[in-house]
Amino acid sequence: MIRTWIGAGLLALLLAAGLLVGETVERRFSPGRSELEQAAAAAQAGDWEKAEALTESVRAEWEKIQKAAEGLAGHDDLERIESSFAQLPSYAGVDGAAYSAICTALAKQLEALSRTHQCSWENLL
Repeated sequence: MIRTWIGAGLLALLLAAGLLVGETVERRFSPGRSELEQAAAAAQAGDWEKAEALTESVRAEWEKIQKAAEGLAGHDDLERIESSFAQLPSYAGVDGAAYSAICTALAKQLEALSRTHQCSWENLL
């Protein structure tokens, strides 16, 4: 009987850890997504200072949590995000449409990464 309780306790511990990871990922990536959407709009409007400041703050936040994200997410997802960040400087101040498209793609990639770790029946099962 004690083994049943130990097993149930371990399962509950794993579930709690999974929920904590999902909440942490969502809390870290939500502000970045909205900032990238604002940066995309600023780039379309030609406000490069605002666009670059917003994307730089998202990049700084990404660099802070990148090591933790490597342990939680697939490498393909992370490589796509890194690739998008690497493309941004080449379009800054030159092509508002391309810069905006990359910011929008980055926001979608962060949303997908967040959705992968959120607490839902599909992810729990």
